[in-house]
Amino acid sequence: MPHKRAKSSIFKEIEKTCLFCGKTLILKSTRDIERKNYCSYSCRSRVQVVQWAKEHPEHYRKIQVLSKTPEANKKKSQKKEKHPRWIKNRELPRVKKKRPTYESEKFRLGVYERDNFICQHCGARGGKLNAHHVLRWRDYPDLRFDIQNGITLCVECHKKIHSKKRRSRAS
Repeated sequence: MPHKRAKSSIFKEIEKTCLFCGKTLILKSTRDIERKNYCSYSCRSRVQVVQWAKEHPEHYRKIQVLSKTPEANKKKSQKKEKHPRWIKNRELPRVKKKRPTYESEKFRLGVYERDNFICQHCGARGGKLNAHHVLRWRDYPDLRFDIQNGITLCVECHKKIHSKKRRSRAS
């Protein structure tokens, strides 16, 4: 059985100009003739903005007026050193996001073993446990890895304790 040859395309390249900037487009398929009117997305979006401004002149005027207010200009000028959160000396040591792994693992396992892997609030054995700091991690850096400052809690009891603390701090 002889192999059939693919039909060559009857369509030849057609040139068309961009409706916004006037660049020439080279179209290679018949469906592009009707679809493509702009050379890029930026040209198409610019035309859409102009059309929207013509359809909604009152909104467009408000946007223009608001963009020229001192508040808007202040936001535009807050770059680099002028920005309120600019870090002057980037060489300063930053606060570590993670806790030291060796010490925290040692603390966690030490608290679990001391409490025999039992939640000290509800008495649940095993499962998902947390080593809770009795005195806060942030406020007592010298007691962070002291096993006597820890208590074993299941996940549910740990959430309850922290939600109670948040409520008491809020009031």
